[in-house]
Amino acid sequence: MILFLAIVGMFVFGLLMQGQVFALGSPSYLERLGYLGELCSGLVLPVARFFGYSGGNPFFASADYGTAYLVTAGMLNVLAILDTYDIALLRKS
Repeated sequence: MILFLAIVGMFVFGLLMQGQVFALGSPSYLERLGYLGELCSGLVLPVARFFGYSGGNPFFASADYGTAYLVTAGMLNVLAILDTYDIALLRKS
């Protein structure tokens, strides 16, 4: 529950800081990796897009931090999934 709240909280803070939501069709490899990082955050990205969040404001003071929060939320989710997998295989207690 703590990880769920941390992941959703980081994603919401990233949206509130007007972070950039990357697109898959971007010509830049770094933006594609950013998209995959945001996609790994789970259902919060489709929910944000459903409610009309299409991207950030690059001229907003904390937009870069918001983008980092959005990508970090996805990476934290990946780490939680890998940790759960290790626990399920009894490699970690």
